[in-house]
Amino acid sequence: MFPNPFNFTTRIEFFGLNQKDKYVLLVTDLAGKTINKLELVNNLQSILYDSSQLSGGIYLFNLICNSTVLKSMQVINEK
Repeated sequence: MFPNPFNFTTRIEFFGLNQKDKYVLLVTDLAGKTINKLELVNNLQSILYDSSQLSGGIYLFNLICNSTVLKSMQVINEK
């Protein structure tokens, strides 16, 4: 995910997702508290993630499919 850090929004792009599988984007803080849980629809290529409701800090973005989890640590700048 780029840019990192980001201020208010960032575009998250997805490549090579199997259209038959169900994907969830789970955003958590470092303590493990769920901030957002987004179920991704088939044929989705990207989303624009709005972080305006979050305070500055480090967050984990987890793309989950079945038992596979892809993780990205993102820094959100102070507003």
